[in-house]
Order: sequence, then C-alpha cells, then structure tokens
Amino acid sequence: MLYLGKGGMESTAINLARGLDRTRFRPVIIALDEAGEHEEELREAGIEYHVLGGRRLRDPRFHWRLFQLLRRLRPDVVHTHHFATLLHTVTAARLARVPRLVHTEHSWQYLEHRSDYRRALRWMSRLSDVFVVVGNAMAPYYRDHVRVAAGRLRVIANGIDVDVYRPVTNVAAARRTRGLPTGVTVGTAGRLFPEKDYGILVRAVAGLILSHPDLHLIMIGDGPERPALEALAVQLGVADHVRFLGWRSDVADLLPLLDVFVLSSLREGLPLAVLEAMACGVPVVTTPVGDLPEVIVEGRAGFFFPIGNPDALAAVLRRLVAAGAERHAIGRAGRQRVAERYSLREMVNAYAGAYDG
Repeated sequence: MLYLGKGGMESTAINLARGLDRTRFRPVIIALDEAGEHEEELREAGIEYHVLGGRRLRDPRFHWRLFQLLRRLRPDVVHTHHFATLLHTVTAARLARVPRLVHTEHSWQYLEHRSDYRRALRWMSRLSDVFVVVGNAMAPYYRDHVRVAAGRLRVIANGIDVDVYRPVTNVAAARRTRGLPTGVTVGTAGRLFPEKDYGILVRAVAGLILSHPDLHLIMIGDGPERPALEALAVQLGVADHVRFLGWRSDVADLLPLLDVFVLSSLREGLPLAVLEAMACGVPVVTTPVGDLPEVIVEGRAGFFFPIGNPDALAAVLRRLVAAGAERHAIGRAGRQRVAERYSLREMVNAYAGAYDG
C-alpha cells in the first residue's frame, strides 16, 4: 500500500512484491492515487494491483472504498510505506479486521519540525504490529522521539537485485548506443528536489571543466528543481557538459556507464540509487547522510564529502577523474559489499519474517 510515484520507496515496494515466494505469498499492490508508469511494469511482473485514486483523508467515501477493497481481498497482512500512506490506510485496515499491519518509514527528517506528525505516528505505531525503518541510523529517532515501542521496531535495510544492477563489459560501446558522451562521466539519479542539493554537484563539476574538458555530468531524473539547475549550468558556462535525461525506465542500463556516481543530499535514509550504483561497479561519492557511513567504507568502497561543500566534492572528483585504476578498484569493492550485505534476497527474507510474525 503506497503512492506509486517515482523514487526509491516505490522501487523498493515493487521489488519486494517481485521477490516474495509466490508459493507462500500473493502480493497485491494498492496505489492510493495512481499507478502511473508502473502499471506496465506490474503487469509484466504478474503482480495484481489496484488503483484507488482520489484519496482524501477527510472524505469518508475514500475510506469506504478502501474498506470495501480490503474486505474483498481479505489480506492477511497490509504493508504501508511512509507516514501519509499509513494515515490514509489505518482506519480502513482496522475496520476490515486485517490481521496484521506492517509499516515502513524510509526517512525521518520530515518529522523534525512537525510535532503533530510525530504524535500521529506515535499513535499509529501502536496499531502496527511491526514498524520498520530502513537503516540503523533511523532507529534511535523513531525510538526516542516518535516513541515507537522497542518490541515493534525493526531495521530492514533496502536491498537490490545484483543480477539486474551489474557492470557492463564494453562501456564505450554502450555509451555510443545510448548517445551518451565519451570521456569521463560523473552522474547521479533521483528526484530533482531541493533536499537533493544538486546545485553543488553542478558547481563542483563546473570547477573541473577547465582542467578536464572531457568531463560530463549526467542527471537521471526529474522534478521541480530542473529549470533552476539548467539555468545554473548556463550561468556557469557548462551547459554543453551537463545532460538532463529526465525519468528513464532503463536506469539499470545507464548507471554502469558512469565513471563516478554522486549523491549530494542534505538528508536520506538508505538511498536505493547509491546501492544500485555500487552494484553496477561505479564508485560513489556522497554526503555522510543516513546509513551511508555504514554502507560505504571510506576510501575503499567510496568517498564522503561534507554537506553543502562543492569545493570538497570537486577535490574528491578531481582525484577520481585522474585515477582510472583507483576508480575500478573502488567500484569492484562497492559491488562486493552490496552483494554481501544489501541484496534483494536479504531484504525480501527479512520482510517475509515480519509478515509471518
């Protein structure tokens, strides 16, 4: 149960549904608003889905329609993702007498200045049988500030399919096929939102162009910040070196074509895009947000730079741009770490345990 927009949370939910053992589970996805581009993906995967549409918290007709759907499906478990989805679901789920409610939170920073949200989530957590956070760094906040009972709180790390996200053999040929530039390519993937702080990535790359004229920046994703980022690239005189690809359905094919992946976020939980890039054998440079200090071994599987510091980011990129052998070694170490600790199978097994009790 979730809002099927574009992002890591939605990908995690769909990958979880794909990975569940169909001899034990019949996964059904309910989109409270719309399914968007995910409809074809869900159909191809053979996953049953329902688009409820028209969610309104204060509209009893919405809760009645959700209640009727749940009564018809008769699920043993309802699994919600993120605060708003739980808020819109918990009433109908309890009225429909769903035996078990599992909830997952993918971040915590949005709660910092919303005491009303914290109070609501504290109450709703008592109606949840299992309350999941996607990283160890999140658990203390939900335990101490939201006051989720320790007996309900579990950490289940995001996981990815390392057979889908993997390195490619001939990067140059694959770039030509997809019309991507040659030379050294720095890239990122995600929603172009303010909290991603992509402006410092554009500034850092701009600072390297004079000394590395073959350097290019690839931005995979879209969002409200795109016009400002495009304008910034023009202002800095590097528009010809920055490529905005928009939302893509072939991210697993694009990521391994990057030489370096950058996450410049101000806040995160356990971002899926970083795990995907690492699985593709791409070295990662990131801010030390969320659980990433646990994921990345500094200097071995990636590098960190301080939040909001384009000069520090440029310094790390300068080192990696000039050192191809080091990039490859870090990429191999990153893939190995994801395969060992953050695989889709590990995540699916952990959620199967949460569903069972």
